[in-house]
Amino acid sequence: MKKSDVKALYAINKNTFNLLTKDGRLMRLTFSPKNGKTDLQKETDFKHKYEVTFASYDYQFLYWIDENGWLFMKNLSSEQTIFIKDMKEIISRYGIVSEITTFKNDIYLAFKSNGVLKLVRNKGYRAEEVNMKIGIFSLLKDRYQDILWIGTDGQGVEMYYNKPDQFQSLTLDQLPFNLQKPVRAIYTEKDQLWIGTKGGGIVCIENYDQISSENVAPTKAKSFTSKDGLPNNQVFAIQKSHYSDILWIGTEGPGISYYSFTNNKIKTPNGSNSNEIEKVHSICETNDSTLWLATAGAGIQKVIFQSTNGVIRIKSVEKFTFENNGRICNEFHSLTNIKKSTLLIGSRGGYGLIKFNTESYEYSFIPMNSKEYSAIGDVLSVHQSKDSIFYIGASSGLTKLQFLPHNKTKFIQQFDRRDGLANDMIHGILEDKDNCIWLSTNKGLAKYNPQNNYFHTYTQGIEVTEFSDDAFWQEPGSNRLFFGGTNGLVWFEPGADKKPVFQTNFSFFDLKFSGKSVPWSDYFNSQPQQIEIPPKVRSFTISFVAADNFHSNNYEYSYQLKGYSSSWVKLQKNNAATFSNLPAGDYILNIKFNNDVFNAEENVHSIKIRVLPSWYFTSTMIFIYMILGLLIMLFIIWKVRMKIKKKQKHSPEKWKKNKEKNYWKPSSISSPTLPMNYVLHLL
Repeated sequence: MKKSDVKALYAINKNTFNLLTKDGRLMRLTFSPKNGKTDLQKETDFKHKYEVTFASYDYQFLYWIDENGWLFMKNLSSEQTIFIKDMKEIISRYGIVSEITTFKNDIYLAFKSNGVLKLVRNKGYRAEEVNMKIGIFSLLKDRYQDILWIGTDGQGVEMYYNKPDQFQSLTLDQLPFNLQKPVRAIYTEKDQLWIGTKGGGIVCIENYDQISSENVAPTKAKSFTSKDGLPNNQVFAIQKSHYSDILWIGTEGPGISYYSFTNNKIKTPNGSNSNEIEKVHSICETNDSTLWLATAGAGIQKVIFQSTNGVIRIKSVEKFTFENNGRICNEFHSLTNIKKSTLLIGSRGGYGLIKFNTESYEYSFIPMNSKEYSAIGDVLSVHQSKDSIFYIGASSGLTKLQFLPHNKTKFIQQFDRRDGLANDMIHGILEDKDNCIWLSTNKGLAKYNPQNNYFHTYTQGIEVTEFSDDAFWQEPGSNRLFFGGTNGLVWFEPGADKKPVFQTNFSFFDLKFSGKSVPWSDYFNSQPQQIEIPPKVRSFTISFVAADNFHSNNYEYSYQLKGYSSSWVKLQKNNAATFSNLPAGDYILNIKFNNDVFNAEENVHSIKIRVLPSWYFTSTMIFIYMILGLLIMLFIIWKVRMKIKKKQKHSPEKWKKNKEKNYWKPSSISSPTLPMNYVLHLL
């Protein structure tokens, strides 16, 4: 049989292969080793009546195209053969077929010169183009995730998948007019998206949910600037009125503006002291004639207005500033109505939180005597959760607190980068339906789970990573969250992107000594399954990865070096751990990873590390030291014993000489005193 006669060859087990030949025979080849020889048995399981021009094997299915241009599929489990489609017209149009496979119940065909074609099963195998710009050599289904890998001619390997993006982004360069100003206010009304910018006025986009990566059509976007009634193009707040069909608009000023849905116009009402209203960052409407405004420099303002036949007129403006230790506090960004007559005000400049009674005008500063909670001084955002916990976003992290009876405050906890936040600057705070807290920071979106105090930062799939003050919004009646930043905005519905359930393939893959990669196999001892670090190496780095083609950039890591410390070190997105000057000994490196704030403790992988001692501290040398020490001790003992024996040998003669020398003779005594040894001798 010639090689060209074989159209498909695949293994059934280690001794059995199937062979589809040019003449349409499906043959089974079985190899049986006997007495040092191998017997080959041939069986024909199936015979197609027409000559086969192309065949492709796909694990469970066998595909072939015969001389008539007909495509067939054989289910290798059920042994059922199915006619799929007449491919003559498709082949004449797209050329030579290089691969056929099944992906998500549809059949995909690769062409050597004209990309990939999909035959949609639930549409009678209707042909749809996938990518017809390049030549394709091969197709491969991923074993772990719903991915089809495409081997191209000259453009590497492409990943094809059908997965909705978790985050939708709109960048300002997609708008039909030139607008490069930070987003500072967001509001949605039905299918309309309202965007307030710092210097570019307001943009209203129709059917925003249908926006893709392409530019917004001019007919779908409308711009409002000072030419259209805004007193200033710096817009910081947009809020729907609870009592009339208007949008309140806070700007740099002067005045407070509104957009009327009745006549589709922006107006800035006149009236008593209306020019005193400026730099409005937050709006709180307490009744049908009263607004409370948080301003950046003009304090808290109470605005009384009157609406007559849809025309609004300012009746009075009252300004409130607050004194703390002799200093005047008048710059505010956040304003929250926590009770019927109580406002919680977030101040800038280190003054922290203020509780203000809108009836008695009494106020009190939230005490910040503790150094541990001093970071809530510069407040950017405030959010009250469903369980009445207050989250305070500041320039130095996130603080949780709770208000107790009798005007007492309970500080629960404060978080910063040491706790897993990628950045301490918290611009906006929102809560999803799972009671998780979402934070917009200077380095992406962070998600916080109050149940386990775990943080996770998202950057993958987000076109906006540096976010802005005031720019956050939750669509009423839905779980859709919005956050604005320096170059656009992001919206998403937490939980809508259900990550595929599969066992992540985790591996340790690189070893570096003092920043230079070395062969892993040279230092990995397979017998005890451990990495062995030579004694001369002062610093080494071990790299690792959780292989996930969908969410790889959203994984965060932490490590624990057991045997050296019991604490966990957060690495966030860094997937390498570096150690310096470790004492010789045995350690276990534990790696924990997660791509969400749930089940954060489950994914833990370990590897043993042995830091080898210097040659003079090896077990052999220690044994030699012990033998030498023992010999030295024996020598010392022998030496002492010999000295004692020598003394004992000469001591009788020495005593006799001493006795004669000290024996008393009367003729030699010049003193009446008798020697003591003579007295003892007489006795």
